[in-house]
Amino acid sequence: MTRPTSIISASIFAIVLAMPFSGIAQTPPAEPAPAAPPAEPAPAAPVPAPAPAAPAPAAPTMPAKLSGLAAWNAIIGNTVSGKREGSEYDYYVKADGTLVALDDGDIDTAKWALEGQNICVTFPDEDKECFTIELDGDIVSFRDSSGSGFRGTLHKGNPKKL
Repeated sequence: MTRPTSIISASIFAIVLAMPFSGIAQTPPAEPAPAAPPAEPAPAAPVPAPAPAAPAPAAPTMPAKLSGLAAWNAIIGNTVSGKREGSEYDYYVKADGTLVALDDGDIDTAKWALEGQNICVTFPDEDKECFTIELDGDIVSFRDSSGSGFRGTLHKGNPKKL
């Protein structure tokens, strides 16, 4: 009887081998998780607009009206141009106390000094002349002690190269 048991055992063994295996649960190897979608690129920093071009130099900005020492301080280092007694003039006022004058094509140098609120100018071989000064925008008014005077236009720097 050993044979039949062996046959039965062998038959059962063959059947077990032929059957799909379901004894111990085996899970198939896990498939890798799908890769995360590529991250959206970070938004680029906004590109700044190009800087505006530098504005052209403007004429000197002056307060509405100055007089005396404040007016004279605004004139120093600049040129006053106009007409006086029928002659065209350009006066370049230097900080060192000199004034270079171009009168109808002739160049001369004078000394200037402050006396109180007046500016006094002395040309060689001439008497000292003293004036009150008023600067209104770019218009310079000079008045002597008798009240007569003349006007000129203030220009930045020394455009006539005096």
